[in-house]
Amino acid sequence: MLATEFLPLLGSMGLDVTRVGLWGISLGGTGALYLATLDDFDPVGVVASSPALWRDEGEWQSRAYDDAADFSASNLWDRRDRLSDLDLRIDCGESDPFADRVRQFRDSLDPIPAGGIEPGCHDERFWSRQTPAQLAFLGESMGAATGR
Repeated sequence: MLATEFLPLLGSMGLDVTRVGLWGISLGGTGALYLATLDDFDPVGVVASSPALWRDEGEWQSRAYDDAADFSASNLWDRRDRLSDLDLRIDCGESDPFADRVRQFRDSLDPIPAGGIEPGCHDERFWSRQTPAQLAFLGESMGAATGR
């Protein structure tokens, strides 16, 4: 829907949709990372704040995935190679329930993404504190994509 409907709609309004940045929080951060691995997208930058990362079947919260097949098809651990050439930032609070998985995921990427594990939790206070730096990161990524 994003690639086939939303971006064309924005383009029809005169907006430049040739440079796409993805940003999401929690399960939306997982979604941003997942979208970046699809052939339909070629983002210039991706930010995932406190991404809800599960590694093994059955770890996820109810309704996060339809079933084991859905989880397996979209498991980010199996798609890490598709993230290697992107401007990538992943942040997480050290008291966040996903902190261990996020740390493992960040450390498994080459290069290790910008951002990091900092004091905070899985809440609006942490996300609000990170937002200015995350938006600046996406702005720099988009500016670099235009050669500025």
